[in-house]
Amino acid sequence: MFSSLKQGFVELFLVAVPKVAAGAATLIVNAALLRYFGPEQFAIYALCVTGILLTDAIFGAAVDLGVLRLVPLYQISDSDRALAIQKSALLLKLVPAGVIMVVLLAFSRQVSRFLFHQDGFSFLIFLSALSAIGLLSLRSTQAYLQVERRFSLYGALDWLHNALKFGGIAALLWLNRVTVPGILLFYSIAPICAFALGISFFGPRFFDGPSSCGRLRRKCFGMSHGMRQHSLSQQVSAGWIFFFSHPGAISRKLASLRVPRCSH
Repeated sequence: MFSSLKQGFVELFLVAVPKVAAGAATLIVNAALLRYFGPEQFAIYALCVTGILLTDAIFGAAVDLGVLRLVPLYQISDSDRALAIQKSALLLKLVPAGVIMVVLLAFSRQVSRFLFHQDGFSFLIFLSALSAIGLLSLRSTQAYLQVERRFSLYGALDWLHNALKFGGIAALLWLNRVTVPGILLFYSIAPICAFALGISFFGPRFFDGPSSCGRLRRKCFGMSHGMRQHSLSQQVSAGWIFFFSHPGAISRKLASLRVPRCSH
């Protein structure tokens, strides 16, 4: 009994500590960026990051929840079916996300006016979409590692992701070359690099011949059913209100905090 409790504690520690560290680093980085940017620029940065995090929290988490519920049912009795579910989950994320990214880029001027109420933010939209796709991909890798109970590798990918993202932002702050595109570049690079390393843990079987169309459709339907079971009302109501707010209104709220800016 003691050994099982110890193992459970270690597994929880490996999963939770990187996320706690990421939360603390986010608070510190956001405070530093608010002082550096000022309210207007920080509002633009916050809108982009909110879109990235909402995509992961609403869409990605729902698919991953379906993976964690369905895959253990077949992990031992039918490993091929379990792997097919995970393939389908990854496709169910990347294909719609890729299509949405193309649409956003095709109408980038209109989207820029809608979100930022001015032109010239097409590159930020591209980086935000790329960051969201990278994060969705990374979460699929981590869901696989959770199912396989490889929690040390799960935590290692989280640490790598955090180190690349926050380390890069810290370097920009130290060099006094902070820009919103530069920060979003590290938001893109970090999950993509972690995913590129983590995808090797799927093993060569993950890249064997494609699943049959019928099986793939059935798995995707199962994943979408899991998404419907995932409660999203609070995340949507809080997130979209912020996401579609006018940056000027946000900046006025932030300006009321009267946080002093760092001298450049």
